[in-house]
Amino acid sequence: LHQRLASAIALARTQGKDYREAALTIVLVNLLSQHAAPQAGTPTVAAPQRPIAEDVTTLTAKRSQLVDQVRGQIQRDEKVTISFVCTANTNRSPIASILLADSLRRQGKTNAIVQSGGISVVQLGNAGAPLLPEFQQLLRQQRVDERLLDTFRSQPVTPDLIRRSDLVVVADEIHREVIAQQIPEASGKLVLFNELDPALARFGPNFPDPQSDTISRSDMVMLVREKVVASLLSFPQPFAGQPSSGTRGSS
Repeated sequence: LHQRLASAIALARTQGKDYREAALTIVLVNLLSQHAAPQAGTPTVAAPQRPIAEDVTTLTAKRSQLVDQVRGQIQRDEKVTISFVCTANTNRSPIASILLADSLRRQGKTNAIVQSGGISVVQLGNAGAPLLPEFQQLLRQQRVDERLLDTFRSQPVTPDLIRRSDLVVVADEIHREVIAQQIPEASGKLVLFNELDPALARFGPNFPDPQSDTISRSDMVMLVREKVVASLLSFPQPFAGQPSSGTRGSS
């Protein structure tokens, strides 16, 4: 898998294409191939039993209840762990985690753990990378806690990170698919950015990304602050459910 990823990323870079999209696609194809039917004559090994998949309606209801539960825990300053996930952990997920952590600090709430990760961080050679300078400048202008900016480092999503999280907010539908393939029991706590606020439904299932979409970094920061973070801090708030298809972001 790592060799395939390295080759695809190198090819995409030489062609001037979005190498993050190439990495994400191969990760998903690899995961799906693990569940493909074996060819004729191929010895089969009994797969471990997996939870029976829940239908979309049941999952949406479960996720809606969970989001309300987490909002209540935040309001009461109870222990809760919230993770944001994107592809490279350089744009959407770190901004969401930093802005939420900063808002909680300003409100004097100390019991929430807020973290982020990317599903292709290792494959992109991005592990340990600091926050992009452009984002540092934008967030400093908004007087975000310097410690949050200085200590951030990109990290990969791991099964342990997902299992320790009470709520996992993912930037794109494909992120949810990838994580659910690896950790089916986590499906009920995988919520899209765009499901948190009905106003985000216009973007479809994928939150806009300055890496590949026509949105500036400053506009993305504003959207994360005013729609994603504000939604988690307000209670009650409508749950948007599953948005229709839209463009795919990449980080």
